[in-house]
Amino acid sequence: MMRILLFLLFAFLQNFTCSGQDTIVKMNGDSMVVQVDKITNSWIRYKHHYFLDGPYRNIEKIEVSHIIYTTSKIELISEKSIKKGDSIILKVKDPIYGRGIYIDILPGYSHLVKGGTPNMSDYVGLGFRFGTKMYFGQNQKFRHGFSINWLKIGIYGSRYGANLIGAVLNPGYTGIFKFNDNQAFETKVNLGFSFANNTELTAGFNVDPGLFYRKNNLSIGFLYSFHYGKVFNLFGGSYSYANIHTYSLSIGFKF
Repeated sequence: MMRILLFLLFAFLQNFTCSGQDTIVKMNGDSMVVQVDKITNSWIRYKHHYFLDGPYRNIEKIEVSHIIYTTSKIELISEKSIKKGDSIILKVKDPIYGRGIYIDILPGYSHLVKGGTPNMSDYVGLGFRFGTKMYFGQNQKFRHGFSINWLKIGIYGSRYGANLIGAVLNPGYTGIFKFNDNQAFETKVNLGFSFANNTELTAGFNVDPGLFYRKNNLSIGFLYSFHYGKVFNLFGGSYSYANIHTYSLSIGFKF
């Protein structure tokens, strides 16, 4: 009787370990332990290893990097995947998490206050900025990062004249929540040295938080900038400081 029980237990374990232990590795790094049934030109049919009596499921091949079979054989599915030793490397940069240079176009509205609330001016104009950003960590959905605005500059005008606002080498924090391989929400705040010129030169600091929707390399969002600086009275002006609030729509690209 004991021999029969041991034989049945061995047969059960053998069937459990040998059936459906293939691993599908997706392009985003996620993996599934499955039993691969069929591979066509456009999709892969499989069953989950924990539910072999369940229905067949399909996954598009464009979502799959490679398959690791029970025999340890590796089959590359994506043309973007290459085998290097025992590792699989993706040749393409992640459009969301990948580090790179960004350029933002900033149409917006600027509100200048000199010395106090009685001395205000409103302007409408266009700015742009470019910089570099990168992300860290292993979380598949949310990552922290670092960014630096190399240059941000805008020209805003009204019937009273023009106002030039700029910022140079502003470091900052970036956080991103990824919905899928192509879409995400991003938050970013940078601060550092800034300047402005509206008949008088102003130098001080700048802080600009923003919220953005990302789709691949495109981003659309809202940016608020606050500049506070000392006024250098080159022409005998009477104000010692100025602050500028700028509200901008941001349309950007990452390379």
